[in-house]
Amino acid sequence: MQKHAIIGAGAVGSILYYLLKDNHEIDIDIYAKEVRKLYITKNDEPIETNKKTKILPSKTQYDTIYICVKATATKTLIEDVLNMCHDHTNIIICQNGISQVDLFNHPYTYHAVVYISGQKKNDEVVYFQDNTLILPDDDKLITLKQCTDLSQLNIVLDENHQEKQWFKLLVNLGINTITALTKNTAQVLEQKQIESLTEQLLAEGYTVARHHGIALGEETIEDIMAIYKTYHPLMGTSMYYDVCENRLTEFEYIQGYIHHLASSYQLLTPILNTVTALLAGYQYKRK
Repeated sequence: MQKHAIIGAGAVGSILYYLLKDNHEIDIDIYAKEVRKLYITKNDEPIETNKKTKILPSKTQYDTIYICVKATATKTLIEDVLNMCHDHTNIIICQNGISQVDLFNHPYTYHAVVYISGQKKNDEVVYFQDNTLILPDDDKLITLKQCTDLSQLNIVLDENHQEKQWFKLLVNLGINTITALTKNTAQVLEQKQIESLTEQLLAEGYTVARHHGIALGEETIEDIMAIYKTYHPLMGTSMYYDVCENRLTEFEYIQGYIHHLASSYQLLTPILNTVTALLAGYQYKRK
């Protein structure tokens, strides 16, 4: 029996529990800020109402730990997470960004490319679509994949993991920026001016990726814009919900990270510069 822990009972963490729960080879605990029952719906129907969360710290050691809190909260959890590890624990970071692996002094720490879409409002999580985590093609992760293959969660071990990370980072660069700054859902891309602005922003991000040695294909921007067209018009993003609820965003891990690289390579990225400044301004002195 594998023991898994999910840290964070927001949209991704709650849905991840739902995707794994029917696998009888895995014993799963989910941790939140308070003890409560999960309430997850899909297509307006409840799909999980019974699982009770736990709170940190914990003395239990786990075979796999999924980090599903916002990237801004990671540093406050490092000690608790490491105390839950044994020598061969997998730490799977399920967050926006790609730079958090180095925060954990643990050899088996991986940053997943997350394709799980949902929304948390109060204590209700709405599951929209997708069920995939893309991880590096590492022999250490074969047992995890074999175990989760018996569940609804789709783990993909990909030898081009770094390129997949950057592709998803650019997906987030476009849609998170536009929805957060307009305070509108994916429907805002129906406006031609917004669609054009998004393509220009993606082009700047693509240039940064190429200078950083990431071998993304020439069709990347076209592919990302096609992905956006599959979104439900009323679907938001994590940054959209953060701005609408007056919370801090993860812009340092998406726009800020790419902007830092652009500056280090002395690249001309006027749109990226502007949106990063606006998002930093939103965050200024905000608690």
